[in-house]
Formats: sequence, C-alpha cells, structure tokens
Amino acid sequence: MKKGILGGTFSPVHKGHISMAGCAMEELGLDCVLFMPTGNPPHKSDILDIEHRLNMLRLCVQDVPGFEVSDFESKRSGIIYTADTLRLLKDMYPDDDYTFIIGGDSFFNITSWHTPEKIFEYAQIAVCIRGDADNKKMLAQKEMLENKYDANIKLLHFKPVDISSNEIRRAVKSGNENEISRVSRYMPTKVLEYIKKEGLYL
Repeated sequence: MKKGILGGTFSPVHKGHISMAGCAMEELGLDCVLFMPTGNPPHKSDILDIEHRLNMLRLCVQDVPGFEVSDFESKRSGIIYTADTLRLLKDMYPDDDYTFIIGGDSFFNITSWHTPEKIFEYAQIAVCIRGDADNKKMLAQKEMLENKYDANIKLLHFKPVDISSNEIRRAVKSGNENEISRVSRYMPTKVLEYIKKEGLYL
C-alpha cells in the first residue's frame, strides 16, 4: 500500500491538518493517510494527554475514507525520532511505501533532524506549500536535498487554512463566545463538542 504519514501533537486537530492530508492523498494517489500524534514529550509538559488527542483525531477522521489514526508513535517511550519510526514501520510492513507529509517550515529544518539521511531512505517526502511561498527557494531546497541525500521529494500545492492549534487553545481558554465561534469554523463540529464536553484547554 501507499501510505502517507502526518505527524504532530494535534492539540487539537483542525482543518489545516485535514487539508494537508487530503492534498497529499489526492495528488500522490495514496491509499491512506495515517494521522500519527506524538506522545507526551518530557520537554513539553503543557501538551494535552494523548488519550484526548487520539479521541479527537478519531472523531475527526471517522467519516473520511482513507484517513486513519495511528497510535504507533504515542505508545513508544523515550526520545522518539522520525527516522526510527519510519525504520520500524518499514521493518514491520516491508511491502508498503511511505510518504512523510510536512509543511514548509519543516522542509527547511529537516536537515537538523536526527539522521535525516535515514528519513529520506525510508520515505518519500511530500511538502505542502502555501500559495505565497517563494518557489525559487523551495526548488533550490528540493534540489539540494535530492543531490545530497538522494531524496525523493514532491512539492504539493494546497489551499492553506489560516489557523493554528495554539490559536484555538487560546480562544477556548478565553471563554469568549465570539472567539470560540470564530475558530469553530476551522474545526470539525464533533471535535469542538468533545473539547467542551471534556472541559479541555481551560
């Protein structure tokens, strides 16, 4: 199978994440996209408990064909590196082809990640580019990574969603109904209902 992987804290998941996954699936003909949240990193004590984040993801993707939630990373302990996750997946499912989906910021920082050469070895990289991105800069980075690491990189174009998880958390914490209503447009209704029911981010 051709599987995409979209990682992150997803605290909470929002339509920007959905847009990235959908773009990669459509443009690259992926069979599925795995939403793979990180666990509870010790250096980020303010990250919401993994069970809540998994529950919100499941509510988000339950009616979307090809979208799946994976707890593969969140079940692991210790320092979790992307390269190790991809290696373990390839060991377990050697016949599957993996595409790691990232945004523009990660694209320019990926060489500082742990053993980036292994990331490029185990997966194709799909970069979701904003419409206002510097195409020359993107192409130059793509060429550098392909030449240096023999990387397989696809530059995707998608319609960005101007929202962040941090912005949603701030709006919920404020208790301001106007702010909550504003950010609710960028979230699946079931996810916002879950946040209210569980009293999250207050």
